Amino acid sequence: MRLSMNTVNAAVTQHEGEDIVSFAAVGGKVFAAGPGGLYEVTGTLDDGDDIAASIVFGEQDFGSDKQKRPVAAYVEAKTAMPLTFHVYTPEGDYDYPMNNDSGELVVHKTPLGKGIKAKRLQYGVSGHNIGELPEVTVLIGAGARRV
Repeated sequence: MRLSMNTVNAAVTQHEGEDIVSFAAVGGKVFAAGPGGLYEVTGTLDDGDDIAASIVFGEQDFGSDKQKRPVAAYVEAKTAMPLTFHVYTPEGDYDYPMNNDSGELVVHKTPLGKGIKAKRLQYGVSGHNIGELPEVTVLIGAGARRV
């Protein structure tokens, strides 16, 4: 397993399988280098399998010490396969399938469960063959109760 970091946004990616030691973006193409040589990173398959992808954002209190209730998630993505939106709380984890398999870059909305309430929330997105994922927004309803 190898980790690589995007120095522009500090995003970390985990790579398994091929012993890749470095990546480079040159002329709009992405290349990977390892003991076996230099490879152009292309396509939506990895050795015949769909490429699994996931991102989990850091835990947030959204600037308030009160309980919050996530109301909806808006995920801008380009993918030909459905995504799953995840909400993580100290009380449990919740998964919401998103039917956003148009293959075009569009914003997809999913309502989130009314029973989720927490002071701090963490969320993420997972799926296969994600071409682009420029923005993820969570609409939060503030609670009145302090914890």
